[in-house]
Amino acid sequence: MSYNNPLSRQSCVLLALLLIASAALLAVSGAGEAATPAGPLVVQVAWDNPQVEAGQPGERMLELLVSAPQLSRGGDNPAPTPLNLALVIDTSGSMAQEGKLAIVKTALHRMLDRLRPGDRFALVSYDSTARVCLASEPVEDMQRARQVIDALQPGGSTNMAAGLADGYRQIRRNFNATGINRVFLLSDGLANVGETSPARLAASVEEESRSGISLSSFGVGVEFNEVLMAELSERGRGMYYYIDEPARIEELLGQAFGSTQQVAVKDVELSLTLNPAVFVTTIFANSYQHQGQSLSMQAGDLSTGERRRIQLRISIPASAAGTVEIGQVRIRYQQPGEAQPVTISEPLRLRAGTYGTEIDSARDWQLTERTQVFDAHYARDRAAESFERGEVTTAKAMLQESLHNLSRAQVRGEKVMRELEATRQYLQSLEQQLDATERGKRQKALRYRKHALEGC
Repeated sequence: MSYNNPLSRQSCVLLALLLIASAALLAVSGAGEAATPAGPLVVQVAWDNPQVEAGQPGERMLELLVSAPQLSRGGDNPAPTPLNLALVIDTSGSMAQEGKLAIVKTALHRMLDRLRPGDRFALVSYDSTARVCLASEPVEDMQRARQVIDALQPGGSTNMAAGLADGYRQIRRNFNATGINRVFLLSDGLANVGETSPARLAASVEEESRSGISLSSFGVGVEFNEVLMAELSERGRGMYYYIDEPARIEELLGQAFGSTQQVAVKDVELSLTLNPAVFVTTIFANSYQHQGQSLSMQAGDLSTGERRRIQLRISIPASAAGTVEIGQVRIRYQQPGEAQPVTISEPLRLRAGTYGTEIDSARDWQLTERTQVFDAHYARDRAAESFERGEVTTAKAMLQESLHNLSRAQVRGEKVMRELEATRQYLQSLEQQLDATERGKRQKALRYRKHALEGC
């Protein structure tokens, strides 16, 4: 089992009608299009080419796109889903620098202004120890909450594990099976007190996510461990935010809070079961578990207007002419306000025939271009890991190989040209003498962009 760090040609008229009807669409591109209504979720399944040459093994890219579209509901405004939120805020000594804690306080006050009747709010701070500053309570009277926020002071080390434990404890006190139960974790430093093992921290967050409590993480500045913060959000089935400048804390906390209030589907999971002799060789997904012929990918909660895009490179054995059975994809999610999850599934198929030079007549070139973008981002991420380990020569070789692949890409559109330039610039930056702060910012920004590809 492993964990890793992000359109079919469908009739526009049909899709529009389905969206207006609030139907979930499962479209199998090029292999017999099908639609399965199942709620406010759109799932699109597409191959880069639904055709394979009979009698020859090959590879195909499979793209899974899940989204919660903006729907025009007119005067039909459903009751808002209750929000059970715990803010777990780093108040270690470093949060005094650049006015970070003062900006966090302003952001928290703005959140209080946006809470709705039925919502609950808890506040936990942590430095060398953790404190429940405000136990989970309804929003009817937030005056005490404002006083608690104003009283926050920086000082001490960073006991992230204790802060998380208290945050989850507050959520569990008033867990709402049909509402949104989420922890926001914000830190500008490394976990250096209490439980500091990234593996154990991530495992505890994953255990909580299985019980229906999601986590979004916010890393501020250059001192935090972005690999850990990203993994916590992935295993917690939430979102990861990199805040490069303290001035952006209020903006991004507000953005995340707004998205949480508009969650349309919860705990989205995509499962792939492949037939014998069919194998996944590459996975472009932030969070997944792969075991034998089964693959499970977490898309977490989706707010209105959000989407997750996942791509997989699949090795296909030589097949006789006709329909090639690849396996089955299953999508499971829960709609806020509903106690029972929804599950839909569809078979995955390709067509084998004698195409010769016409094999690419059915290729989806836009999907192919997106694959090239994924490849480039993941190559830069692997190079960044090598560079951080001191393997500079290896990092440069990876980037040179990526440049070579991009220069020979099947699609040389605007997106690919941007990746060429971004890869060149990163390669050049490895030659530059940058101070630790600037180097840290570049590394974190690079890896954050790769993480955000799923939402493209």
